[in-house]
Amino acid sequence: MLFAAVLRQIKSIPALKKVPGAKLQTFSLEICLVALGLRSGYLFDTFSVRGNQLEVLCGVVQALRRDLPAFKNIVLLHEQHTDAYFFISVPLLLERCKGELQLGISPTVTPDGAHEVPQHQAGMMFVSISPTEVTPLSSMPERLAQLLRQLYDTLDAHRAGKSDYPPSIMMPAGEDMSATDVVPLAAVLIEYPVAYIPQAADQSSFLSGVELEVYSCILVTDMGHQDGDATLPDRHTVMQFSCPRTLLPDSDIIVEGLRTKFTGRLESLRTELPCHLEITSRTERLDRVAL
Repeated sequence: MLFAAVLRQIKSIPALKKVPGAKLQTFSLEICLVALGLRSGYLFDTFSVRGNQLEVLCGVVQALRRDLPAFKNIVLLHEQHTDAYFFISVPLLLERCKGELQLGISPTVTPDGAHEVPQHQAGMMFVSISPTEVTPLSSMPERLAQLLRQLYDTLDAHRAGKSDYPPSIMMPAGEDMSATDVVPLAAVLIEYPVAYIPQAADQSSFLSGVELEVYSCILVTDMGHQDGDATLPDRHTVMQFSCPRTLLPDSDIIVEGLRTKFTGRLESLRTELPCHLEITSRTERLDRVAL
């Protein structure tokens, strides 16, 4: 089982020896889900790394590639502005860029120049936010599309040259990014259906008092699995995100979109991970929302 092999490899990395076992299990499962193609990216936030974080996480990718073919197309993406790290499935991200994200690589445009799917372009909703107001956008912001095109070109150059992907890459935009770029970029990479775009780079308060529908996507194993000391959790939250209720004429729209997206992917995982997806939602109104 891939999960057991990944966990054994992760536990053998000296820099991770002092990380609690439960956190290593969560981390191992998250990167397995990317390698198996359930999602195109995972934002590393399970635990803190002592020492040079880039060096340690790059070493993780190299170690996994050395022994596990499933990781040959996994790349560590470093976003320098916030010092964030994403484990990326290159084939799945490139496929999304050419298809559902409509980045102009294979554009679909109506005679008046508008995208055919105005509000839910790419199966995503893009929402501009101030401290207390939300404004749905008609399409993906051009700045975000530009960043994704740059990332696509960087990754596709290696594929076209038939060379191995480097274990890690920097976002092509480098330090020339702000919160207005990073927040929606992260949402796209980890496949949130709703991407928030702060109206100002220095904005520190978001969605204060706004009624939100909060969704949780939970991976539920169909039976207990154990391989040595590697026990899959019965339930694992793959993602949690929110959407302003005023933008939801039908609360099932997002649930239906998630089921459509993940049903086929989950089916292909059944030999490695017999599981199904459970989607729950609840309504909340908070003083401040962390992005």
